[in-house]
Amino acid sequence: MKRLGKKGFTLVELMVVIVIIGILVAIIVPSVTSAVNSAKKQSALADAKSQLTTWSIEVAIAGSTTAKYVVGGVETALTEAEALRIAGEKVFMNNTELGLIVIENGTARWAEEAGETFPDSGDYYEMTVSGNVITITKKTA
Repeated sequence: MKRLGKKGFTLVELMVVIVIIGILVAIIVPSVTSAVNSAKKQSALADAKSQLTTWSIEVAIAGSTTAKYVVGGVETALTEAEALRIAGEKVFMNNTELGLIVIENGTARWAEEAGETFPDSGDYYEMTVSGNVITITKKTA
């Protein structure tokens, strides 16, 4: 059936299209946001593991300025064996954007998901990154 003298869409047709687009956007946006957050978290875990590995290699190099080990507020020299031992211990890294990361035996995980926090007692290691300097600090709870 031909419409004589009428061109374009009616207001109702345009509104239906807008509603359909709105529904599609409402479905897609949460999925995309979730995927982006998941990617950020996985990237942070990989970065933390990489930074700890880099630290364990760099700290054993005499005169390295990119890796530091601090005990009681004093920078301390380590042997390669000591650096590798510490890298195998439980090391905490506080990612200010995403939360606390625990790196242990080459595996990184989110402390919150594992029900972990900084230890209430005993010694533990905390890793911080400032620019290109990675510091492991031995702390006592």
